[in-house]
Amino acid sequence: MVIDKSISNKNLEKYYYEGNKSLLYDNSFKLGIVGSRNIGAYTISILESLFEELREFDFTIISGGMYGVDIFAHNLALKNNLKTICVLPQGIDTYKSSSLYSQFKNISYDKLLLISEYENSELPRKFTYLERNKLICKLSSAVYVAQAGTISGSISTGLFALKSFTPVLCPPFPLDNISFQGTNLLISKGARIYLKPSDLLDLFGVSKTNIEDVIYKHLKNQSASFLEICKICDSSTEQVKKNLLELILKGQIFFDGEKYFL
Repeated sequence: MVIDKSISNKNLEKYYYEGNKSLLYDNSFKLGIVGSRNIGAYTISILESLFEELREFDFTIISGGMYGVDIFAHNLALKNNLKTICVLPQGIDTYKSSSLYSQFKNISYDKLLLISEYENSELPRKFTYLERNKLICKLSSAVYVAQAGTISGSISTGLFALKSFTPVLCPPFPLDNISFQGTNLLISKGARIYLKPSDLLDLFGVSKTNIEDVIYKHLKNQSASFLEICKICDSSTEQVKKNLLELILKGQIFFDGEKYFL
């Protein structure tokens, strides 16, 4: 399993934030997602497929709040009932007064945190974007670069993550597609190739199929309470709840108010 890099309470004092600051240090899996401001249809399709799987688990999506992949990832997280942290290169008030913030949908401050190293009225500058990218890496247990050109902030994020021994995943693209050569470059530098959601889930040591199998095999022999199932699955309560619900909807198990049965 990927090492948890959540910020400790002591380090929270240097940041400005709005929303649920507990997202910084909870036990969820922290995944950074970055990419081009000009998000393509292929990238949208890949991310939607990935989030179909992520929503079964306790993930927090971390991105940079910009147009394109960033905003899409934040909104996709909220749509799929996941948590998301928006790391800003400017003050929070400045960001909220911009057209970027209006791109957010389904806002729930229980599942959203805006965080910045800069005072509320500060504007973004060239160096603040680079510092923002580094903070995304520091918060993330792994970074997924969804789409990137050879000269971009996403490349700098991926390279910084690799240098700091944070796993980086990238989908490969055709060699003649200039708009996406940054991801191929990162793969050549040591990033892992992303082909399917299990490539990422395996990195975090979680699998929808494995958890469901554990529950089903246990209930073959005996009924069990929710707490008992959590213990045998060695997973977060949120993950277990989602998998139990899916098994119930499939008609494979049922709940009598106290225990689960086949």
